[in-house]
Amino acid sequence: MPPQRKNDGVRRQDEESAKNDETPRGWKELVKRLRKEENLFKRTALFTGYLFYILSKKNVDAYLVGGTAVAFYTSGQFTTGDIDITVTDTEKAVKLLKQMGFEKTGRIWLNQKLTLAIDIIVDTSPSSKARARTILIERFQIKVVCVEDLIIDRLVAAKYWRSSPKYDIEQATVLFKAYLNSIDKPYIKQLANAQHVDDYLQEIEEWATKQTQLD
Repeated sequence: MPPQRKNDGVRRQDEESAKNDETPRGWKELVKRLRKEENLFKRTALFTGYLFYILSKKNVDAYLVGGTAVAFYTSGQFTTGDIDITVTDTEKAVKLLKQMGFEKTGRIWLNQKLTLAIDIIVDTSPSSKARARTILIERFQIKVVCVEDLIIDRLVAAKYWRSSPKYDIEQATVLFKAYLNSIDKPYIKQLANAQHVDDYLQEIEEWATKQTQLD
């Protein structure tokens, strides 16, 4: 007696389930590299580049924001415990993270084996996308929120969130000094006025200018 054929509807469901569980191309090879890389910033950069590359293949734009963006702009001078990103399609991003072995813990997506954590942040600043800068990590392109938006984000955190105001001010100051000659002054002042941190911005601008003159 010939074996009974699986119901077509069930078979399609099984095939779709298997497809959803597939790891993205190149993931296993990347995991080997990540496990060998001891430098935290390099591991973060390599993983982020790969993540953004795979998301772009799925027509999803992704951007680095928050503390992770500060780390990239300062080449790892400041470190952060998780990778802060914003995406244009959260559903697709979450599905990809699951395929990579990430599990949700609170608001964070965590891969315990690789000690990597992702925080998908809701983007409330459309200008961050239009002005984003692109950083090249090996063959991967990583879009990072513009430095002006990032400085104001740090100043807002220092003035209103106050979880670690001195650290936030330090980050904003280092960023302002490092990019003093390329910062869009009218734009950043407009942001500062809108967020009511123009007093903080004036202080770090004066300090950064003096320090640059002394260097």
